[in-house]
Amino acid sequence: MYVFLDTETTGLHPGQIAQLSYLVTDEELNIKKAFNQYYSVEHMSRSAARIHGLTQDILEELSSGLVFEDTIKEVLSDLKYSVIIGHNISFDIRFLKAEIERLGEEYVPKEKFCTMCHFTKICKIPGVRQYKRPKLIELMDYLKQCPKEGLKFTKNTYGCSDVGFHDARFDTGVMYLCYKKGVELRHIK
Repeated sequence: MYVFLDTETTGLHPGQIAQLSYLVTDEELNIKKAFNQYYSVEHMSRSAARIHGLTQDILEELSSGLVFEDTIKEVLSDLKYSVIIGHNISFDIRFLKAEIERLGEEYVPKEKFCTMCHFTKICKIPGVRQYKRPKLIELMDYLKQCPKEGLKFTKNTYGCSDVGFHDARFDTGVMYLCYKKGVELRHIK
């Protein structure tokens, strides 16, 4: 199984996960499950809130008061034996590990795949000394993935109407589409 995953967080250093979204697929990339959950958090850095627009008050409302601990069994069950795929996945895994370890559990991904790192030498975006790591929008552009198609796919998959960049659902949906396109173009084996 594969899990395409993204988080929105309380900051850059492992604090808390404010939103966790993922798509569970089989080996042929058929979607088996779409998961999205907002979580109440103890704090939110201003810089993080400026990026994703989530404040403590907004999260309290969107989460109905749920915290990460309320979904840990389901999340661990979905992630345990899966390949975890993400754009800058090491960042997301650091936060997952921190959340899970606070609850006395341990999480080590079976295997991980980072679309950002994988496509750096494929996209060949000029950087200061080497190629720079592509942002998700740059990867979409390289693979000729239309943001409107990504938006439509995300709305259908997650059953939501208001979604955009820096919403973990959108980033997960677009990353899934980019991964599929990368497989079709044989950039990913």
